[in-house]
Amino acid sequence: MTTIRISYQGVPGAYSDIAAKRFFENKIETYPCHTFEELFDQVKSQNCHYGMVPIENSIAGSIHQNYDLLAKYNSLIVGEIYLKISHNLLVVPMKKIDKTKRIKMINEAYSHPQALWQCQGFFKRHPWIKTVPAEDTAGSAENLSKWRKKHIAAIASKEAAKIYSLEVLKIGIETNKNNFTRFMVIGKKQKVVKANKVSLIFSVIHKPGSLYQSLKPFSQRKINLTKIESRPILGKPWEYLFYLDFEINSLKECLMAIKELKENCLYFKILGFYKRGKVIYS
Repeated sequence: MTTIRISYQGVPGAYSDIAAKRFFENKIETYPCHTFEELFDQVKSQNCHYGMVPIENSIAGSIHQNYDLLAKYNSLIVGEIYLKISHNLLVVPMKKIDKTKRIKMINEAYSHPQALWQCQGFFKRHPWIKTVPAEDTAGSAENLSKWRKKHIAAIASKEAAKIYSLEVLKIGIETNKNNFTRFMVIGKKQKVVKANKVSLIFSVIHKPGSLYQSLKPFSQRKINLTKIESRPILGKPWEYLFYLDFEINSLKECLMAIKELKENCLYFKILGFYKRGKVIYS
């Protein structure tokens, strides 16, 4: 059986890496990329079969760069997954020191700025720990495993702790426990699934009421819109592309609504038919 290769941004142990391993049931190989653009390039060039793309977080909101890359690369969405994010305090292991004393030894904690912000309650309770922004969460764990400095911590996943032989000193230090990231799975070909969700992108004439008229077919057919995101069109000030996600209540009604929407658009592209994502835990 051919090994499926999945591109993602980050290093092993990143939340995107975890999402890829949870989404695909077959044997896979995850392929780390330095940037999101590289992730998309790997799929476009067919070096990777699929890419795992974070698109929005329940606390931080939409990841606008990736919405723009979906349009730039004409990517095809083939699936989605919701990952429950749990941030953990990782340290270099030390024997015969209890956790209270070990935390007091830490004076710096490295992680992605969003992860640090999402753990601000923990740092208020431990004011002697200075937060240091880094490129990503798992990358901070990787660096700590190289530095082997006992006064430094990283905030990352439990998976990263295993990979880089670090101790999980404290589990779940995020302030808001309802912290989820939605990931899109992109590919070159549509997967054969019983789809119940659709994503598309469109633009309309820049005049009053045009967006309302374009979405009217969905309201008339009682189709549930789960997400609408606007992004500026480069070179056209105050004009926008709209990203739309909606559920399929009836394939016939869905296709009719899409047809009517397309008739009112300047630009229109279906990004993918796919199965609604499951919620999984990191």
